[in-house]
Amino acid sequence: MRVTFLPTAARPLFSIALLAVVLVACSGDENTPPPTPTLTAVEVSPPAATVQAGGSTAFSATGRLSDNSTSAVTVIWAATGGTISSTGNYTAGNTAGTYEVSATSGNISGSAAVTVTALAPGDIALGLDFITSDLTYPTFLTAPAGDSRLFVVERAGRIRIYKAGAVLPTPFLDMTALVKSDAGEQGFAAMAFDPQYATNGRFFVSYVDLAGNSVLASYTVSGNADVANAASRVERLNVPHPPTAYHYAGALQFGPDGYLYMSLGDGGESTDPNGRGQSLEDLLGNILRIDVSGAAGYTVPASNPFVGNAPARGEIWAYGLRNPWRFSFDRDNGDLYIGDVGQDTREEIDASPAAGGGGRGVNYGWATMEGSTCYLAATCNQAGLTLPVVEYAHDPRCAVTGGYVYRGPAIPALQGTYFYSDYCRSQPHSFRLSGGAATDQRDWPTLEVSGNVVSFGEDGVGELYIVTAGAGIYRIAPR
Repeated sequence: MRVTFLPTAARPLFSIALLAVVLVACSGDENTPPPTPTLTAVEVSPPAATVQAGGSTAFSATGRLSDNSTSAVTVIWAATGGTISSTGNYTAGNTAGTYEVSATSGNISGSAAVTVTALAPGDIALGLDFITSDLTYPTFLTAPAGDSRLFVVERAGRIRIYKAGAVLPTPFLDMTALVKSDAGEQGFAAMAFDPQYATNGRFFVSYVDLAGNSVLASYTVSGNADVANAASRVERLNVPHPPTAYHYAGALQFGPDGYLYMSLGDGGESTDPNGRGQSLEDLLGNILRIDVSGAAGYTVPASNPFVGNAPARGEIWAYGLRNPWRFSFDRDNGDLYIGDVGQDTREEIDASPAAGGGGRGVNYGWATMEGSTCYLAATCNQAGLTLPVVEYAHDPRCAVTGGYVYRGPAIPALQGTYFYSDYCRSQPHSFRLSGGAATDQRDWPTLEVSGNVVSFGEDGVGELYIVTAGAGIYRIAPR
């Protein structure tokens, strides 16, 4: 074969270029590594989870690369509705809802949905926070809306303030010279702050005076927010009491309508099943509803059920009660709850939903009935009577102590739960009102105290307290 070599200058230029391309291509195939896959997504697993309030669950994160493979990845975790650790362990808060967990690596993030479900009351552990025992026979506890102080009523006639971890040495108000408290159920029963307390400084007190009568009076605060003006006293109502030392009741609550409600016991004379509890001509044995917005006395709201039905007393809102020592309104929906102390065998809680009138004109049955049983009769006519939603027998319990529906922020799982107890067996119980009936009834042995439970109380944000005759004040708290 004859081969002819051309001079360099005579070689075609395109051949040289082609050879260069081939050489470069061949060189890359042999010596250059393939491109490194890059992170395109962060995937959180599981993509959705459900956990109860206060509970925990674990999440993990995986990197998805550009070649569709997966790889371990270092991420920064973040979460709403709870907290999450650096390793992806999520702890839910107390508020039910749907929240997000996210994992971020560099500028790439992935997320998962987490649903926090509310706990039922029986699913949450409760305990008692001890507040103080530096009091003498406390009977009631309350506070103005939003106030961090606790105002505690003492039976002898004083109001004490618990503030910044201690009971103040100077009473907010001292009425001991006006109060009879040496027998039976006499003494200083309750107080209630005017709904406009922040601007008018007015509050109301309920007590037994030296003549043995039930008294409603008002006062105003002085220039010192921790001391009332004793000279501002205005007596609003004085109800004569039979010559007994029992069944005074005396609870006070402003209702959702702005009117003042006051309970009065039947006076302790309980031998007639058709006696004082069933009479509308006497203020005893009833819950009253009055307008105390004026500077003195009171007026009867025209919407009260027995206005214009003489000889019935227009002040009466609900009747047929023996000794409604404690009653309350659900601060969220206005439902009325009454703890009515029984006679020989039964204790009862009465409840009237706001949608049904909140107790307006209701006859709770005493003394025709004791709870759901006939009293002093083999048979009885229950027509027109409203029977209790909860009742229980004596031994070892003896006298119901009505409480409140929990509406505080600390324990969301308890929202809508009504608590009550008994003077002789100091273990609280609870239920929820649904359709006018008690549901989800529970006992709370972890809340039992050594002293006699004389009252529950609400602070300025709706947290609940237990008031005992000798062992002090306790707050219901999560554990």
